[in-house]
Amino acid sequence: MSRRDFTAKSSIVLKEAREARLWLRLIEAESLASIDEVRPLLNESSELVAIFTTSVKRLRLTMTAGLVCCVLALAC
Repeated sequence: MSRRDFTAKSSIVLKEAREARLWLRLIEAESLASIDEVRPLLNESSELVAIFTTSVKRLRLTMTAGLVCCVLALAC
């Protein structure tokens, strides 16, 4: 799997984690489950969103940095 593919798949994971967090917030707001059941899941989903956000940002940054180095190498 290429770095580009890995970045794309990681972006999908981030999107899905954000959607899961949204649904958990909705469940909590509408009292569809007890707070004791939802709160740990909501905390974990927020942690996962933070982890994947950092990962995707770093992957995109290294891809951009690699592209800039390639362009600069060709310009010389």
